[in-house]
Amino acid sequence: MRSLCGLSLSEKRLSALRIQFAKANIGGTFDQYIHRQSLIARIVLTALVLVGAGLGAAASRLFHLPLAIAVASGALVLGLVGVVVCYLSVDIVLSLRVSLRKSNIDRTLPHCVPFMYALSRGGMELFSVFKEVSTRTYLFGETSTEFGRVVKSVELLGLSPLEALERLSETTPSIMLKDFVDNLVSLLKSGGSHTQYFRDVTEHYHEMVDNAQKSYVQMLGGLAETYITLFVLGPMFGLITFVVMSLTNAPLTMIYALIYLLMPLSTLGFIVLLDTLTEPYKDIAPPSRQVETHELRGIEIAPLLKGEEELLRQLEKHVQRANSMWRLKNLKRYFVDRPERTLYITFPAFLVALGILLVLRAPPYTLTDIVEFVDTPVALGVVGMMLPISVLFESKKRRTRKMEAKMPEFLRRLTSLNEVGLPLREAILGATESELGALTPLLRQMRNDLLLWGKTTSEALRRLEREIPSMMITRTMTLITKASESTSSIEEVLKIATSNFKLTHSLQTARRRETSIYVVVVYMAFLLFLLMVYVLLYYFLKEVPTSSEVVGGMSLGGAGQSQYRLLFYHATLIQGVCSGLVAGMMSEENLMSGIKHCILMLSIAIVAYSVII
Repeated sequence: MRSLCGLSLSEKRLSALRIQFAKANIGGTFDQYIHRQSLIARIVLTALVLVGAGLGAAASRLFHLPLAIAVASGALVLGLVGVVVCYLSVDIVLSLRVSLRKSNIDRTLPHCVPFMYALSRGGMELFSVFKEVSTRTYLFGETSTEFGRVVKSVELLGLSPLEALERLSETTPSIMLKDFVDNLVSLLKSGGSHTQYFRDVTEHYHEMVDNAQKSYVQMLGGLAETYITLFVLGPMFGLITFVVMSLTNAPLTMIYALIYLLMPLSTLGFIVLLDTLTEPYKDIAPPSRQVETHELRGIEIAPLLKGEEELLRQLEKHVQRANSMWRLKNLKRYFVDRPERTLYITFPAFLVALGILLVLRAPPYTLTDIVEFVDTPVALGVVGMMLPISVLFESKKRRTRKMEAKMPEFLRRLTSLNEVGLPLREAILGATESELGALTPLLRQMRNDLLLWGKTTSEALRRLEREIPSMMITRTMTLITKASESTSSIEEVLKIATSNFKLTHSLQTARRRETSIYVVVVYMAFLLFLLMVYVLLYYFLKEVPTSSEVVGGMSLGGAGQSQYRLLFYHATLIQGVCSGLVAGMMSEENLMSGIKHCILMLSIAIVAYSVII
């Protein structure tokens, strides 16, 4: 009987934890995991007891309690809390890991089955299909990991493929994968065709993804209504209420808290909620383009001979100089790959410009004067810093989408040429002769790789795959590459790849079109907020007398109209940033996509306050 923080773990709970541990696929053994969690629990418990004792000592001084009783009580209370938390932490950690893996499997399995179907249709044996899937973690995430467990069970434990699949059915956290494996096992036992089964499941998953997309759009509609009600109309109602309260000489504390604390924090919470709810509908990110080499690891380096140290230093200088020249020549690519790197230039420039403005400004330097002086320059500086990020990100995204739009035509040409009897290499050369929009430069590069540089078809396809940061294209090129390495007859594989790509691309296009309406809703909400601020300033507060002109017990109190204008200006700027980020998350599930909306809304706010308000 094991224990954790002094609380014993029953055999029933240990059995349940073992099942969760297997589903979580955490490295090491179950005993090692329990030992590690026990060690962490002891450390946390000790820290909580010490914190409780310290709080008890502070309470004894503050409330004049007996020191021993206060220290013992504080240590006991936090110690008991720590015991409960540590006891439950084993379940919590495993449950979170299982939940994350389940979500990843459910997202990637519909993309993995067409890959398995294509390889199987191309003549590959079932276990070889599993081995290929297990090596494509960058394409199929945790689904590849699950089939990797099947491969290990066969190769290391000596199980048959059927026994390994049955074991996977018992340990996978995904009900979707469990149903897929159970049906496959039943089919194999009855002597059915797994290739036909993969085809049927592929069609079923296509319908399921289509239905899931409809549910996703409906869910976004509900979230958009929630955002408008709670995070746009809510602050508007709060501002009106607190302004009316301030007319009775109440302090402006609540208005400050609403604008500078509640609005940004509530929007952050909504973005986290939106990201959590939309997580099951997202595809995994494209693989990293950086390649690590490990060929020289573990090899001992011989001692340097006399005179070689100077040669080594010269070589290092030459390598550093060559790397610097490469970065300068590929400066555009350096920023396009990671647009946020432009902040290395724009942020220091913004600080320098802001400092110059403050130095040139005439005194006095009261906090209110400084804030009123720098708020517009700061807003313009934020726009200036976000602009290059947005331009680079959007240009890269637009280029990728143009390539995705042209890829079905390239695949169609490739399939047609292969159908008439041309081998894959000649079919690629024929398909790359004519123009294909944004794909043309890369296809010409692939053509040169084949004709001029003597590269194999697989090498040319892999290079094309690396050049385009699109998961759809990566999966398609990987499938064609592997099929070409396995068999010379890939006509059926090309048909499957083309059909699957067209369907996936059409679903994504329809999804973007259907979610674009919520961007319009967010913009309308922001403009409504701006209109409310205008009405408050010019049709409400303008008619209220100042503190020296009290009428019926109501006045602006200690706050003047200029102070309200400043507060509402900041509220509009904050609302613009928040609404822009939410618009990006709703339309494309990406905060980077919201930067362009932030720029536009901030610009609208600045112009409105400078010209109209």
